[in-house]
Amino acid sequence: MSEQFSILIDSHSRFETGAPGGAWLPMPATQEQLHAAMRSVGITADNPQDFFVGGFANTEDCPFDVPLAVIQSGSMDELNYLGKLLEMQRDEDKAKFAAAVTLGEYAGNLKDLINLAQNLDCYWLYPTVQSEEDYGYYLIDELDELELPEEAKKYFMYEEYGRDASINDGGRFTEQGYVYNNKNTFSEWYNGRDIPKEYRIMSYPQPTHLDPEKVEMDAIGTRQAATLTTEPPQPQSVIPINLTAEKPAEKLKEITDRLEQGITELFDSERYKEYLRVMSKFHNYSFNNTLLIAMQKPDASLIAGFTAWKNQFQRNVKKGEKGIKIIAPSPFKIKQETEKIDPQTQKPVIGRDGKPVTEEKEITIPAYKVVSVFDVSQTEGKELPDIAVDALTGDVEQYSDFFAALEKTSPVPIGFEKIEGGAHGYYHLEDKRIALDEGMSELQTLKTAIHEIAHAKLHDIDLNAPKDEQQPRVDRRTREVEAESVAYTVCQHYGLDTSDYSFGYVAGWSSGRELAELKSSLETIRSAAADIINSIDGHIAELQKQHEAEKAAPDLAAVQEEQSEKAAPPLTDLQKKAAAIAEKYEALSTQEKIGVIAQAFGDTAGRIETSPCTGKWRGTSDISIRFDNGASLFLGNRLTPKAKTAAVQRELVNATLLRYNPEIVSATKEAALASLMEREAKDNAIAAQKGLKPYTLLNVEFNDGADSQSSGYMGWYYVTLAVDGNICSHIETGLNYDIADGKVSAEPTREKYFAAGALKDSEVDYVFNNVGFSSASGLYALPVSDAVLQRAEKTLAERTQTQAAQRTEKDVIYTMHTNPRSESLADRSFLQAYEQQPDGKAIPGDLLFVGTPEKCRELLQSLNAGELTQGEVKALYAKAQEPDRDSFSIYQLKRGDETRDLRFEPYDRLTAAGHAVDPANYDLIYSAPLAPGTSLEAIFTRFNIDHPKDFKGHSLSVSDVVVLHQNGQDAAHYVDSFGYKEVPEFLQEQTQQPEKINPLKHVEDTIEQNDNNFDGIINNTPQTPTVGELEQKVKAGEPISLIDLANAIHADKERGKEEKPSIRAQLRAAKEQTAQRKAQRSKTQDLERI
Repeated sequence: MSEQFSILIDSHSRFETGAPGGAWLPMPATQEQLHAAMRSVGITADNPQDFFVGGFANTEDCPFDVPLAVIQSGSMDELNYLGKLLEMQRDEDKAKFAAAVTLGEYAGNLKDLINLAQNLDCYWLYPTVQSEEDYGYYLIDELDELELPEEAKKYFMYEEYGRDASINDGGRFTEQGYVYNNKNTFSEWYNGRDIPKEYRIMSYPQPTHLDPEKVEMDAIGTRQAATLTTEPPQPQSVIPINLTAEKPAEKLKEITDRLEQGITELFDSERYKEYLRVMSKFHNYSFNNTLLIAMQKPDASLIAGFTAWKNQFQRNVKKGEKGIKIIAPSPFKIKQETEKIDPQTQKPVIGRDGKPVTEEKEITIPAYKVVSVFDVSQTEGKELPDIAVDALTGDVEQYSDFFAALEKTSPVPIGFEKIEGGAHGYYHLEDKRIALDEGMSELQTLKTAIHEIAHAKLHDIDLNAPKDEQQPRVDRRTREVEAESVAYTVCQHYGLDTSDYSFGYVAGWSSGRELAELKSSLETIRSAAADIINSIDGHIAELQKQHEAEKAAPDLAAVQEEQSEKAAPPLTDLQKKAAAIAEKYEALSTQEKIGVIAQAFGDTAGRIETSPCTGKWRGTSDISIRFDNGASLFLGNRLTPKAKTAAVQRELVNATLLRYNPEIVSATKEAALASLMEREAKDNAIAAQKGLKPYTLLNVEFNDGADSQSSGYMGWYYVTLAVDGNICSHIETGLNYDIADGKVSAEPTREKYFAAGALKDSEVDYVFNNVGFSSASGLYALPVSDAVLQRAEKTLAERTQTQAAQRTEKDVIYTMHTNPRSESLADRSFLQAYEQQPDGKAIPGDLLFVGTPEKCRELLQSLNAGELTQGEVKALYAKAQEPDRDSFSIYQLKRGDETRDLRFEPYDRLTAAGHAVDPANYDLIYSAPLAPGTSLEAIFTRFNIDHPKDFKGHSLSVSDVVVLHQNGQDAAHYVDSFGYKEVPEFLQEQTQQPEKINPLKHVEDTIEQNDNNFDGIINNTPQTPTVGELEQKVKAGEPISLIDLANAIHADKERGKEEKPSIRAQLRAAKEQTAQRKAQRSKTQDLERI
């Protein structure tokens, strides 16, 4: 990783001592680097509230500057995300980012900065423009916004002009140059919440020993392994409570006194467990009744009154059974005079006498009485339906459902980690999370989770709140008794073995405590257990409904599966080969298979890692292989309990081995290369027709994650290309999967370029419309490592050498002929290819082009020089045959002293001085199709206010000429002081000019150059008589000597070199002259527009 900026990590406790220091952390960073910085200032999971960011420093490579408050407003994950985005930027983009931050439109918080880093195409930066005067010179001298005579420039106020323009732009002069918003669409890629997983690093390092003040540890860390409960014991007899009072009120007081005595006797270990067992069955009963049942019949499971058993359940209480006394509601109603309340005003209604009006109402008075109930074991009769809770067994499906219900019940996330010291789990007060020890049995995992959920529900506090504002909290022993009691009660309810629970310490805990305090804790335990049980029951019921729905249509599922198998496409040759390769590794252990996978990523070993997810993925865990070199390969996602099972991990490793091992990676690249070579030929044929640059396919590459800048695409296949000799890369979702599956098609389709990652649909269209691979955009580019670059350079050299050899071996001779059927200069000549035959003779090949002698001669020179191919020439001819379309062209005066007196002259003054609108003085600047209904005024407005991006001239001004080509006719219009003046003389043939140039035809004839400024002037070159004599022989059907023809062609070439350079040589010379002229302008010598 390369440093983009740094932040100062510090601790409040250390900082408040006045001690200098802190730890500078370069960004982006790894979690290990963050933990190291935290530890150096004393930050761990024990004191996360001490952590803060105390400083910010930029770098020379990325010099953006924001207030420290902006840095402090975000999270560590956001800072790392920003660092990663900047690390992937080119140097010029980092400068643009710094300038855009200074501009200040998107710099108020980290969300803005993250989005800004991904929207730099919305800004233009001029690095050498440092002042208003510089900007004025740039606009006048470089962009030619105003055509000023050289003398006028001496007096022109460049600074004022630049100031007005910058105000209009809303731009700003920064250390990086002048920057302004070009009004492209600014996309919000980051919503302020969802940070990609690969950029998340925030967590606190664990201390050597967890601070007991900040975690609620599982105190029973040395329990036995959980086992299933055994058969229930025989029913116990009721221990009756004999009441001596006769009146109901007195009986109620007497039983209440017995309850208080029962509480004091409760805290013997076994008596306490009996009470909790009763609570597990009667969790929705009140505390008083739960205790009364425990005191009289601890093994009770289902109670009802004498009459209820008989009428509702068709069961009778056995003779001689004694009742269990509990407290039941016994409300009664009375009539009472109350003030009448107005329903609108909620105030008493006042009568005519001025007194409140009264009315008689019946009200209910709450009251209680002692009643007798009987347990089901005390009755006989009709068999009861199975209403007992099913005991949880070791079955994986039940365990998974139960754990999923626990996760939904828990108020905080549940995760797994290795906990030292023998504890099974803890609840972290600061992080608000539950940690469970890795590697425990399923039942022990459940019991520990329930214990920690109880802590989270009962004993949570806000550590960041001032001490005097924190809620009162019971002591540590009470917290542990309450959590353990809740866990025992819930486990009892679901039939989990509780034989390892011991409550010997409750006697010591209860000793000396007030009755009210004991009663409060017991009510807290009852209430928490009831909440957890009811919540688990509800979630399990939902899961059972889902399972039942899945089982309800087994035949339909089977039919769907059968149809799916029938519809499944056959395996490709590559997929069959991958399966055969994977079979060789079948006997290896999972760890050995991981070693084979590691070899595909430049390593030799690795280990399985699981990471719990949050948000909508809460309850699941990501499963990855962490290689020894630090790289991580994502395998899949499963429910958290299943993610840690050997079966699931083995299944994912086997699937990964099928795709990633050294043999299959090599075979995959080899298989893809052949099809992609076919695609290259077809792509480039289309590119020639569209005027796009061709590319040379080099290699199919596999991203092994060695380059940290492209780690997000680890395990992806991509290609390297050469465009104009420059090596670049291309990666794309559909292409990656096609290569990996052996489904690369030689025919690219739009569907293969669907929106991937951050791409907009319009950008996908751009990529596809650029023929398969984008040679002009970085949308699909990966950083090219040194090793990949070396392979690409080697392949490029080999392909260049092979192509040159092929051109030499295949002797194709091009000649120009007179068209005997021609009736005009436009089709007077044609180009013909001749191909070598085994007997040494040459026979006519393809007809390449039909046109003027000058154009044919020009193309012949380009063919012989290797500057154009047969396909490119044929594409030009096909383009020229397209129907004549309406178009418009813009001509502007050539630069130079000879046209100085003609610039910006109204037509009347121009002709009064004896000048004419001579096409020889003009350059064609721009041509385009003419949309129906487009007027000359619309063209004037467009080319003054909203220039097309490919328009290279100055804004449309007086002395410019607009030529309209409509319905096959041309009309020239001079831009005058007011409106336009039609100038037919502009289209008349000149004595020193070649024949009239049709603007649209001009563009079509020069499409292979993709340059709107090409003037199309062709020199006349006489034909070589010797070649003509040979042509006559060919027409007569006579054989000719290939050597004679080659010598004649060679002589023609030599003469052609003296007469006229090639088209591309002319263009290069023109560019060099332009560069020399610009070099003379000191103000904008090194100006580059980014």
